[in-house]
Amino acid sequence: MTEAMARAATVDTPARTWAGPTVRLLSCVFLAAVVVQVFLAGAFVFGATDPGPHRELGFVLPLLPLIMVIVAAVGRLPVRVTGLTAILLALTVLQ
Repeated sequence: MTEAMARAATVDTPARTWAGPTVRLLSCVFLAAVVVQVFLAGAFVFGATDPGPHRELGFVLPLLPLIMVIVAAVGRLPVRVTGLTAILLALTVLQ
């Protein structure tokens, strides 16, 4: 890798400055949604609620990793971040 390529890889573009914190925020929201999903499943198992909220959240949940992949790609985040969010999307869809 030449010195110019190394410098270009570390330059913070306007898209990269907002993409990183946005992906981090969305990952925290995704984690909170997974915790709520587990809570709703447990509430249904123990008879506190019907399975409707759990099912509806399950249909909406894959949207967060999809948005994360789009933001990571548009923000030109490192390949590792974009790849891991794509894997998260694939696992969420398979779930």
